[in-house]
Amino acid sequence: MDWEWSHSLLNVSSSIRAQFDLPCDYAQEEMIHTWLNQSSFRCLTVILIDGMGSRILEKYPEESRFFRAHMAEEVSTVYPPTTSAATTSLRTGKSPAENGWLGWNQYFKEEDDGIILFLGTSMYGDRKYGGTYAYEKLPIHLICDELNEKGIRAESIWPSWGVKHGCKDYKDQLNQIITLSNEPDVRYIYAYWDAFDSLMHKEGPSSDLTRKELARLNDLTEQFSRRLNSDTGVLILADHGQVDVTPVNLCEIPELLSCLKRPPALEGRTAAFYVREGMEEQFVRIMQERFADSFELLTHDQVVEQRIFGPGTPSPRFEEFIGDYLALAKTELTFALTDKQLKTKGDHAGMMDAERYIPIILLGGVHVQ
Repeated sequence: MDWEWSHSLLNVSSSIRAQFDLPCDYAQEEMIHTWLNQSSFRCLTVILIDGMGSRILEKYPEESRFFRAHMAEEVSTVYPPTTSAATTSLRTGKSPAENGWLGWNQYFKEEDDGIILFLGTSMYGDRKYGGTYAYEKLPIHLICDELNEKGIRAESIWPSWGVKHGCKDYKDQLNQIITLSNEPDVRYIYAYWDAFDSLMHKEGPSSDLTRKELARLNDLTEQFSRRLNSDTGVLILADHGQVDVTPVNLCEIPELLSCLKRPPALEGRTAAFYVREGMEEQFVRIMQERFADSFELLTHDQVVEQRIFGPGTPSPRFEEFIGDYLALAKTELTFALTDKQLKTKGDHAGMMDAERYIPIILLGGVHVQ
């Protein structure tokens, strides 16, 4: 698989880290580096709008006019293009392979269960492990924490479920950014908004509701930009885009399920399969017969050798999570087992350009293009 790692979300994270003299494992994204150096901001704010890839802006040019007017470039996100992998990479400066945060749900052998990383709950059952489970098993060091440890005040802003600075809607989030950025000792703000991605999962990126919501986000952001202090710079980006998808009900392929030790892990569009011993040939044959045109099937060793999940030294637990085979989506198909997956109209985590490319939108300071 060909994936761009030298002009990617990792380089964006390095630019943020370098702004505060934090150690960087990867080169800076040159355009962001120039913007930051020439603008000399007191406060840098990063707004991540989940799912708002650059190709959704192209799809709705009128509705995203302000975003597009301030879009400096597009870069590749990480692989797989999904929230748990991408936001963790942005917030740490490490690749998914290094962090071990690879997908929505990962199989933990000590629990014999696929666990949703962000929720700490079972993917296919009702077991609950607690919201800190993944952080304890796969510890990460976040930029905000690193800055606060250095005595540089950093804040993060979240949807309503956030422990700190939870927001009832996107407008409220923008208002909280204004309030915090006006406090003289605040140097860095990370703001995450998830509702746009959730809407597209439910309705699909081609839906009229998606178009209208993008227009609303665009207009609210334009209004917000007029209220920014001149010493505050804002970088807006996404973790991934989305595509309209057709779920494949694995329950309707019993001959395939019979090959598996457990349900698939990671994502519907980057699915890790754990195959029963002696069933490998049957599994590969079925996958090739039914899905050769829609999924690229890699062995465990190929995934490791090709560094699918990015550069750097992999997490000690990395190889546990990638399964015996990995299926990477090339078309609109997505594997599904749960009711929620079967109802999905929009998804991500595959190889298509609409999932892969994200915008870099710069507000304030010196205009760079």
